[in-house]
Amino acid sequence: MIVEHHGLGLGHITDRQRLLMALAGEIINAHLGEALIRRDGDDLYLGDRKLSVSVATTSPDSGLIHAGFNVRGEGAPVPAIGVEELGLEPRDFAKKVLSAYAAEIESARKASLKVKRVE
Repeated sequence: MIVEHHGLGLGHITDRQRLLMALAGEIINAHLGEALIRRDGDDLYLGDRKLSVSVATTSPDSGLIHAGFNVRGEGAPVPAIGVEELGLEPRDFAKKVLSAYAAEIESARKASLKVKRVE
């Protein structure tokens, strides 16, 4: 997954990266029916098996997030698990995560319009 937000600095895009990964973990845990996936920083794990890799950076114009999720765990250089092993279809999972992320960003934007700046 690639996410781009124009005009965001590194600190802000890193916060958004953590939000994206937390939402992905919530979606998987809801699918599993229990909280088995844990987030450590910007990565997701099932026990000691890594599910994701993620990085946030900036360009001259925007903040960028790259979030990758293993489809299958075999062949990885570390103990890993994939979304297919968790019973998720990869494209459907990606759509759910990105939809939830977009909704959360929009909800936060709307919430910010409800208050006035403190002078």
